[in-house]
Amino acid sequence: MQDCRSSRFARSVVVALAAFTIIGASTALASARRTFVASTGADTNACSLTAPCRSFAAAILQTSDFGEIIVQDSAGYGPVTITKSVSIISPTGVYAGITVTTGDGIYINTSHMNVKLVGLSIIGQSGTGSGIVFIDGTMLVVDRCTVRSMNQNGIKIAGDGTRATITDTRVEGNGDSGVRIVDGAKVTIERLTAVLQNSGIGTGVRAEENTGGVTTDVVVRDSHFAHNFIAIAARSNFNGGAVFLTATGNTIADGTAGIEVVCGPPCNSAGLVTVAATANTISSVDTGLGVYSDNAVLIATGNTVTNSQTGVNQYAGTLLTLQNNTVRGNYSNINGTLTQASPD
Repeated sequence: MQDCRSSRFARSVVVALAAFTIIGASTALASARRTFVASTGADTNACSLTAPCRSFAAAILQTSDFGEIIVQDSAGYGPVTITKSVSIISPTGVYAGITVTTGDGIYINTSHMNVKLVGLSIIGQSGTGSGIVFIDGTMLVVDRCTVRSMNQNGIKIAGDGTRATITDTRVEGNGDSGVRIVDGAKVTIERLTAVLQNSGIGTGVRAEENTGGVTTDVVVRDSHFAHNFIAIAARSNFNGGAVFLTATGNTIADGTAGIEVVCGPPCNSAGLVTVAATANTISSVDTGLGVYSDNAVLIATGNTVTNSQTGVNQYAGTLLTLQNNTVRGNYSNINGTLTQASPD
């Protein structure tokens, strides 16, 4: 009898030790501050420098909150849903691809999230959603990324208080907008290249408000837009929603509209859309600067609009100017009434 009890006790100890070892190892893997992916990796690996994983989806499971996933060499690493604060970094000269066959390329929808994406290339195929989706997080940084051929948006940022910066990034051939910012998000965009959204009938950057009581706030500067239907659009579609957009030092060519401001129903009863356009160069479009509805305001300072169908169009709403814009060489330079603004 004693021998049986001893044997059972020994087996229990072995099982407990084995369980402890497995749990301990799993915890250690899940708490790594820095993990790695490589073309020769395997998702059963520890995602370490010497034993990298093969996909972003596997690596993020073993990366601690506020950790980093580093790309070691050029390959495709697959879509990923991010549920913690993390950085995914591909060094200069390394191609880190994400081919999207369905859904979104990178999806982030968790509050209090800080995410950084550097040097990634996201490519969509038929039936896909958006390249990068960031909803209700704290901060998103997108740097040196390329997003193209998504059925919906290249990058979508949404949610009151959600903040993002986008720098040195290219959005090309996406089905709706290159960058779409909605419902209270605050975003700064610098040195973006936005071309051929929806084969020329999409929008480069679209700032939009579809809910009441919040303000979408966007800055777009030193960026290049070509062959989009609308290069930069600001629009509110909701009673009480507001959009503020600043566009500075951008070049816009070849499309239907350069910078467009709309406060659509029911926004025109209580909403507000204000765009400050400063030192932009616009050419070869149907309308360079346009404001189209009540409660919409376009403030134009030091812009150049040439070689277009209509240089400046005040269809409705208010177009304020310091009278220092260069609008010439268009089929029609000015349509509507411009209001002279007093300098501060």
